[in-house]
Amino acid sequence: MSKPKLSIMDHRKAEDVQYLVQPRGPGRSWVFRMVTPPALLGLPNPWDGKQLGKEIKRGLSTGHLPDARKLRDILLGGLRRLEAQQGDKGAFSLPSAFEWREAIAADADANTGDTHGGLELVLHDKLEAAAARGFPVDQLRRFSRIANGKGYPLERALAEYIKARRPGNPFQFKPISQSTADNLKTAAKHLRAFLLDVDNTVSERNSPNECSHEVQRKARRENGFCADCGQGGVQHVRQTPLKTR
Repeated sequence: MSKPKLSIMDHRKAEDVQYLVQPRGPGRSWVFRMVTPPALLGLPNPWDGKQLGKEIKRGLSTGHLPDARKLRDILLGGLRRLEAQQGDKGAFSLPSAFEWREAIAADADANTGDTHGGLELVLHDKLEAAAARGFPVDQLRRFSRIANGKGYPLERALAEYIKARRPGNPFQFKPISQSTADNLKTAAKHLRAFLLDVDNTVSERNSPNECSHEVQRKARRENGFCADCGQGGVQHVRQTPLKTR
């Protein structure tokens, strides 16, 4: 029995033209076209930073199919990395960091004689893999400090303290007034600015000497302080040379 002949569309599929179209007809330039994955809607695309809509269209400027395939695969690779990063955001979120923190502490208590790192080593491998996929390294460092018990979000610690000292608290602590709570928030803001805590994770590694001059200036500006001298509030008087005749 003879095999049925391939139709034109079957032949194109056999040649691997997935996500490739020629809107102007055969022999004209190929265009990359695909429905945007739901997880990527509204995100900046990997090639020019524009927001991704419901459909992705990108001209490949070539009518040569093998070249179009290579360019398509490059675009797909960028989109797959972007998808992986979105998954990483949940994996390396603040709640996840505290889950790791509790698990690592429990593992250390249960295996006091383990010198190989246990869960810390597992987390280290996960962080390295995420960095290799392009996940922002500064966010991974912040996650690592919290998960390994070397840092704690100052604003979260302050919120927990204020909650524990609220009127009618179950710990029988003396309640603090709203004005005291407001003063604590202001003091925490000043402390973060002094420590240049740009990611809201105070740790023993935060030191003004560890940050570049531009990072210091940015942190001071964002926290309401003079970018040059670090002072702020009514006590701050800008030092300018006196004019002499």
